[in-house]
Amino acid sequence: CLKHNLVGGSASNDEGDIVVEGMASGATLTALHGCITVRQADNCVILGRQVVVGQATNCAIVADAITLDVSEACTVAARAITVRIARSRRELDTVLLVLLPDLSTYAAQIAALEKKCAALDKEIAEHRSRIDALRSEKEVASYLLLASKLRREEVTLSPDQQVGWRRLSALVAPVLRTMSQLAEVAKELDGNLNDLRTEHDEVTAAREQACRGIACTVECVEGETRVSTLLLRLADTPLSALPGKDLKARLRRTDAATRLLFTGSAGHFAWSYRPPSA
Repeated sequence: CLKHNLVGGSASNDEGDIVVEGMASGATLTALHGCITVRQADNCVILGRQVVVGQATNCAIVADAITLDVSEACTVAARAITVRIARSRRELDTVLLVLLPDLSTYAAQIAALEKKCAALDKEIAEHRSRIDALRSEKEVASYLLLASKLRREEVTLSPDQQVGWRRLSALVAPVLRTMSQLAEVAKELDGNLNDLRTEHDEVTAAREQACRGIACTVECVEGETRVSTLLLRLADTPLSALPGKDLKARLRRTDAATRLLFTGSAGHFAWSYRPPSA
């Protein structure tokens, strides 16, 4: 917590927060796992998990969530952005970039799991179909029917019938063993399928969590302001790892990774992310 101004230089906190009660000018503030709160910031680079600034002028700010009372010619990138007033300054517009998650890994995982589930479903169906085919064989069907009646004590066998029963039992024993083995394999495959479905649900939930809370609101646009989405691939260099000059250039650049949502010098803007269906 700095109770006075921070002019030039830098302040960082690896685990906690940073509070500047005065003005920060030409400084770099870094708290990637904490909240950075500044009353007034001018020409600063601010990198945090959460950033709250009263008045920011010509700053580059990257965080998960950013709240600015007044933004003048700033470049801002976050998953959630809230700005009360957005202005331009000396022909420099305010640029707000809403960071979108790279869902390609989730998509690949979900597709692979669905493919495995489909293959297991087919394999289980084949085992059960084979069991049904064996069960429907004449001798096996007769044995199973009589065995069921004997268990329920619905019939009793004479001595001659018991001889025939033992002969039938010996005849179908190999088939019954095969059916039992197939049933065991099908049961194991069922367990594997349930595990895959649980993993599928977990990946889907993680994908949904990655898409939550992505939004941008500008209550009042009083000067040239541009709002776009920015999709950063997992293979791309994180914005927070770029040098200050490169960061400012990257945030102002329009390319295939950006998609324009709003541009104008008056009005207001509100948008929230709707992820593509899985």
